[in-house]
Amino acid sequence: MVNISAIVLPLLSILGAIVGAYILFLALLTIPPIQRHIIYLHRIKLPFLKDLNIPEQWRFLRGQVTPFNLETSDGETLHTWHILPLDVYRQHHDDLRAEPTGLRVKIDDTFSFKSLREDPEARLVLYFHGAAGTMAMVHRPESYHTIFSLSPRTHILAFDYRGFGRSTGMPSEAGLLHDALALVEFAMTDLVVPPERIVLFGQSLGTAVVVKLSCELAIRKKPVLFKGMVLMSPFTDIASLTKTFRLGGVVPLLSPIASFPWLVTFFNGFLVDKWDSGGQLAKFVGKCGGIEMEGREEKFNVMIIHAEDDPRIPWTQSKELLRRAVFGRRTDDESVNENEFEAELKKRKVELVAGGWDVEWKGISGVIKAHILKFGLHGPFMRHPVLSLAIAKAFEGTFEKDI
Repeated sequence: MVNISAIVLPLLSILGAIVGAYILFLALLTIPPIQRHIIYLHRIKLPFLKDLNIPEQWRFLRGQVTPFNLETSDGETLHTWHILPLDVYRQHHDDLRAEPTGLRVKIDDTFSFKSLREDPEARLVLYFHGAAGTMAMVHRPESYHTIFSLSPRTHILAFDYRGFGRSTGMPSEAGLLHDALALVEFAMTDLVVPPERIVLFGQSLGTAVVVKLSCELAIRKKPVLFKGMVLMSPFTDIASLTKTFRLGGVVPLLSPIASFPWLVTFFNGFLVDKWDSGGQLAKFVGKCGGIEMEGREEKFNVMIIHAEDDPRIPWTQSKELLRRAVFGRRTDDESVNENEFEAELKKRKVELVAGGWDVEWKGISGVIKAHILKFGLHGPFMRHPVLSLAIAKAFEGTFEKDI
């Protein structure tokens, strides 16, 4: 006769161990340093055993990428790449190939620096990557090639946030804003590129940095408004993301307790870095409506792109971000806001069958667009041609108000 207890007891022991380990994991999430390690994954220094000062390893031509260090206002050092577009490289390849390679101490002496600063029609993409790894991890270098494939004279500044790659420091929400401001200051002051020729691109975590940066600069006494922003695979805020997010696409954060809202709220109360992109984007759009700039009718141009099969950040996060941006908070009843948004979305949405769908909202001072594709995943999505198309359209900035 089969001894049931001999089977059940070991299974219960295993289940108890799993539950205990998860409870311990949740407890560790309340500790700020551990929490930040899990949110940013900055200690994952991918790619391993490769020198980021030799960018030719990622299918770049000699002299096409100039590595250099950028200093922040609070004393951190950010490892940065200036990536030349192929059309500019082709015109000056002899000069570029003759220059020294590797980390440059004085970038203002480089030919690539001069080619951007002295070209009154040059365009610049400020690139903000996602969590984990470095600016050279997996699909990121491919996305650089994708960006300038369609847009001529489009330079890229990519960098690693503090604590990532070769950059110094420890990441935090406030710290990453400092990093972003340092990059903007360098672009506008040292490179002398006006904001009208700059597009911000963010992927995953980078979208939160882009939105926070844009809002920070828009509310200043002398507002700074860029040509556009492209948000790939964004999220509304960390609190809502934790309900579905899986670490590495495998380990769940709070999804096992998502059926207990009070418990999720309890643990989210320990969040140090909140990254409230929904609130920040709504604030940014609202602020732009009151900004007067001579000769500039379009104050904002926002493109949200996401894949429905994204296994890490659900595409519904983009949908909610869109709702927050175009509707803000019209009433205290959230269900009314959602119902009104769904009705309006249904009227405006353009179905593209296997290509997903897109939608566009035009206001009195700008436009917000979303393109939700059926396929693309998360990391590989950075190589999708929708990226180069979105960047090109952002620079074109065609804008007509809704009647």
